[in-house]
Amino acid sequence: MKYTTKKHQITSYLYQFRTLSYDSIYKYIFEREGLTVRYCEETLKKMVGEGLIEKKGFYKNESFYLIAKKGMDYLKEYGVIEVGSDEITESFDLLPLSKIKINDRLLEHQAALARFVLRWSETIEFKYYDEKYISRILPGARPDGLVVTDNYMYFLEMDMNTEGKRALNDKWTHYAEFLNSKEYYEMNKPIKVLFILGGKATKRTGRKSLLKKDISGMLYPYINKKFNFVFGTEDELFSILKEENKNIARHKFDEYGYDMKTGNFDPQFFGGEDFDFYGVTKAVAQKKQPNRHSLYEFVFDDYTNDNEYTFLKVQRAATFLSVFLNKTKRDINYVILVNKEEDAVRLCKEAEYFSNQIYFITVNRFNRSLHSALFQVDYEGRIWHFSDDDIKVAFPE
Repeated sequence: MKYTTKKHQITSYLYQFRTLSYDSIYKYIFEREGLTVRYCEETLKKMVGEGLIEKKGFYKNESFYLIAKKGMDYLKEYGVIEVGSDEITESFDLLPLSKIKINDRLLEHQAALARFVLRWSETIEFKYYDEKYISRILPGARPDGLVVTDNYMYFLEMDMNTEGKRALNDKWTHYAEFLNSKEYYEMNKPIKVLFILGGKATKRTGRKSLLKKDISGMLYPYINKKFNFVFGTEDELFSILKEENKNIARHKFDEYGYDMKTGNFDPQFFGGEDFDFYGVTKAVAQKKQPNRHSLYEFVFDDYTNDNEYTFLKVQRAATFLSVFLNKTKRDINYVILVNKEEDAVRLCKEAEYFSNQIYFITVNRFNRSLHSALFQVDYEGRIWHFSDDDIKVAFPE
């Protein structure tokens, strides 16, 4: 059969993703090279006719494509173009077609996951593995997909807001089994589980809250800096992956007069907890003058990504703040970056913990003076900021 680059790309991607929507094929294989819709349609029609691929659905923008028997033969001859790197791997280790077939009811779920990965592949290089191939490199793990970069392993969970309590419990059980395995113990890269909220969950927070509550109940002992969950819609997660908010926060606190350092500590200081940053006023750090701030020393976390580890640290704050005080004879505060004030209120209520040692700030509030930018949440869900730079006298907003 005659070789063309587009045939090779499409069959390779359909093998790795197991299905793709028409929109994804056009956007990520044709449009990004300036090729026309007509060329895409003609190519797909020809490939279906040649038996390389199979089409599900009648209308173009509601259709899904899958690799067929001749498509598998094509890849055995030419190898597989890898998603995320464009390297070509040998084809001798291909799974049989029967192993990668997908149920029609899962097509939308699988195509949504593929769209997320293809969008991500436009920004960085990585290795991608679908659920069917993960066991070959990471026995015991069963996420929907796996992205491996230089610094992280990202477990991908495409959540279409359709899985019920029993299915979710099975998922958490599989995670617990993996986290107790030799393979996890020997891993040298931290894992971030990205929960991609699709379906009806994209405009509601209810699904996110349910997932976080389930995870904190089932996987509480395992959540830490090495293994953490992050939640968001596709757009939210791409913003989170850039870590822009964390970088902005570090720069702004430097302008406020703080030395910002890494938040990794010996377990004796915080009972094993780590944070994004540790901040101390420069005057105190340099021992030039006595401190006037009530917030002269703090640990900091970015919660704009709704990550599970920060959520659990709020629940455990009374413990680690007490451990630090007993060890150092100093009080320390906890500053958390949130997207908006309501997120701070919800976090405190869901974690069922309120404290005058926990402060919040948003990216939008960074344009204020420090005493006005910082705020706290009380037991009734009211928000308070401070009157002047000693950050001691609070006023309601």
